[in-house]
Amino acid sequence: MPECSIECSVPVFDNAYVDADMEQYPARATVTCHENYVSTKTNSKLYNITEESLICNKTGSWIPDITCTYFLNIFNMALYKPARQSSTYVGFVANLATDGLWYPDFNDGSCMHADLLEESSWWEVDLLETYSIRRVVILIRKFALFAVRFHDVTITVGMKTNPKEFCAFYQGHEVHDSPIHLYCERRILGRYVRITKLNDKYHQDNLAMCEVGVYED
Repeated sequence: MPECSIECSVPVFDNAYVDADMEQYPARATVTCHENYVSTKTNSKLYNITEESLICNKTGSWIPDITCTYFLNIFNMALYKPARQSSTYVGFVANLATDGLWYPDFNDGSCMHADLLEESSWWEVDLLETYSIRRVVILIRKFALFAVRFHDVTITVGMKTNPKEFCAFYQGHEVHDSPIHLYCERRILGRYVRITKLNDKYHQDNLAMCEVGVYED
């Protein structure tokens, strides 16, 4: 049996299906990203790369490589960027909203959460560079009980921390199973994006978000 076929095992990729033919030489495989996932090689807003053909090389490695990420991570300027917030409930820190994990289940441990006793909570991301910001996408906690708590939210943008230029307002009181897309009234040049929420301390509805994306389109 050819050495390549012996050394290569069936490839496994996160967030993808794999169809491998280990009988031919060299072995080949087709990797297809799961629904709503795209290859990180996507570099056009008009065309998403969702599939890659791989071949086993002489060293027993599959080439080329492919990484499938949630589609909202592509062109997301907030991805992995530093963030901070007005307060922290238990250990649900600000950077959990920029970790690239679009999971709406709070129990997964990938959501930020401000403390329960604030009259107003805020969360802010530093994009590290200046961008022309047009859209902010927010994934909140699933289930109607938590969705209705996300209300009276204001987004501001600016060149300095605690930005003041108004982008958008979300009144809330809607149940969402998918991320909320909020558009600025116009494109705003800025490095910092802040999300501020008025709270009802008697209902423990302080700011909680599972992921935030910032985009130029």
